[in-house]
Amino acid sequence: MRILVFITGAVFQMAAFAQSFDHSHENFTQVLDKHVVVYDNDLKSAVNYNQLAQDSDPLNAYLDALSAVGKPLYQSWTSQQQLAFLINAYNGFTLKLIIDSIDAFRSGEAESIRDLGWIILYTVGKIFFHATRRKTHAGLG
Repeated sequence: MRILVFITGAVFQMAAFAQSFDHSHENFTQVLDKHVVVYDNDLKSAVNYNQLAQDSDPLNAYLDALSAVGKPLYQSWTSQQQLAFLINAYNGFTLKLIIDSIDAFRSGEAESIRDLGWIILYTVGKIFFHATRRKTHAGLG
């Protein structure tokens, strides 16, 4: 009986989360609106990484929401929702990598994201690890 109650609760909890997941990625949009400057007639943009590093809680909350997505929920989405999730997750975790390495940039050890090494493996690995194993980003790096 306990197992049936647990399974029923888990199904309802997953359904509630599926309905509450923000496919517009509004929280990430707010992070970008606050920390990305667009210039040169909207042809170029730059991230204020120092400012983002000092105000990283909204980004971390967004990444936590992404990390809470499990494989069954992900697979229940449309292909467009899955693609938006993966693109935004890649960009969000890349920002996290950069601000986690901000001291390397400040000290001159790194001048480019390429200087951090293994950027693609790190970022893509985190996205897929989180989507399938439900760990938080803070515990991985």
